[in-house]
Amino acid sequence: MSKPNQLLIHALAIHTEKPGTVHARATVRLGVPSPGDRVRFEGTDRVMRELKIVDIKQSNRLSTLGLIGSEEDLRHLVGGTYLYGAED
Repeated sequence: MSKPNQLLIHALAIHTEKPGTVHARATVRLGVPSPGDRVRFEGTDRVMRELKIVDIKQSNRLSTLGLIGSEEDLRHLVGGTYLYGAED
């Protein structure tokens, strides 16, 4: 796992996979995310929320992150959101 305070991801597009799971096309701005890392973000309701990375697929410029969380948390994740490493 990466150091949580050194992880910054810009989620560009969000695609619902199944209940509780989404895939986010993203650019990694800082750090190296890995499965098991937890990330936090400020939702559309301005409440801090947390998700867990379950898989990562890399391409030349973008990554696709598989994220899991509650339906409520995922509902507030939109394209353009920054995800930050979460402390344990």
